[in-house]
Amino acid sequence: MFDRASDCVAKSTAVGLAEKYNAAIGSAPPRLYALYLSLYIGNDTQASLAEKRGCSEGYIRNLNRQLYAFFQSAFEKTQKGGDGHDEKR
Repeated sequence: MFDRASDCVAKSTAVGLAEKYNAAIGSAPPRLYALYLSLYIGNDTQASLAEKRGCSEGYIRNLNRQLYAFFQSAFEKTQKGGDGHDEKR
């Protein structure tokens, strides 16, 4: 019943956003992918993750900034409709 209803009802914004992030994270470097899983899927805080990994919160914060920049770049490429490589002729 729910499968048939999903064909008739517009996709929720949350589902669309989750799909967008899932598509982008697949091409992330391994350290950013692992960070994403820990913070956003595993619900760790930056402080708890730093403690688990035996590193500073500042290091985790820096990785999180890199993850943010990665997503920004990935979404800009998607909006341009390509893979980010401009063909110059």
